[in-house]
Amino acid sequence: MSIAIWKLFADFEKEEAWLNEKAAQGLAFTHYSFLRYTFEPCEPGEYTYRVQYMEKGRWHPDSVNFLQFVEDSGVEVVSRYVNWVFLRKKTAERPFDLFSDIDSVLGHYRRVSRVWLAIGISQLCIGAAQIHPTVLALQQGESWGLSAIAGAICLACGCLFLVLWVRYHRKSTMLRKERVLYE
Repeated sequence: MSIAIWKLFADFEKEEAWLNEKAAQGLAFTHYSFLRYTFEPCEPGEYTYRVQYMEKGRWHPDSVNFLQFVEDSGVEVVSRYVNWVFLRKKTAERPFDLFSDIDSVLGHYRRVSRVWLAIGISQLCIGAAQIHPTVLALQQGESWGLSAIAGAICLACGCLFLVLWVRYHRKSTMLRKERVLYE
């Protein structure tokens, strides 16, 4: 019997932690589609999950080679959504870490932060483009209409994505400082 849970995550680390909590409760994650996570019963703690962002898209040769490499090492590709890949491994096997050093973690943070920055800037631009005609209409005594609401939503989303960018940018900065300490 499968269970569907609708949930929104903007932080892949929180999403990963949530998937691992569900696994600890005996729910194995089996599929993702827009905001919908599907689970099936399993032994509590049977799986460990990781969420990976593929910069070049899932059909790019580099991504295909990477996914083949992780599958050859005993990791199962559970689900894919746009450029995000959900991976799992049996917990009883050795620890499941995708990154072997600070540089590879930095690379992942850099890829994720670039996505949030691009989305944030684009949302701010779209919001500003929606708000500008509304301001002009208000100055001429006309009604403000739906474009103001759409613009405000886009501006708010843009700010949210920029906050996410700042979060991963800070994490990257801290990791770079840590790397310098250990060199």
